[in-house]
Amino acid sequence: MTWLEQFENEIKTPAIGSPEWFSCIPAVQVETARQLVAHRTPVVVQRQTDADGPALLVMFDGTEFVTGGFDDEAAAQRFVTAWNRGAM
Repeated sequence: MTWLEQFENEIKTPAIGSPEWFSCIPAVQVETARQLVAHRTPVVVQRQTDADGPALLVMFDGTEFVTGGFDDEAAAQRFVTAWNRGAM
């Protein structure tokens, strides 16, 4: 993956808790998302075994709530680090 592809992949996934991120959440899950964000729930990277989309999913820890999807592991880790820095 080129640098430009990595950059484009990262900007497709807005920061957790941002207005852009909330706009991507299905209406039936917005309240759950707000609670997870309010509690600063940490996120983890989970590799999809049946990758029919992004190979790496970032999820709130202890839940199945997906916060973003990535093909690049470094981008996924930066996304996780950015959120968890404030969550821990």
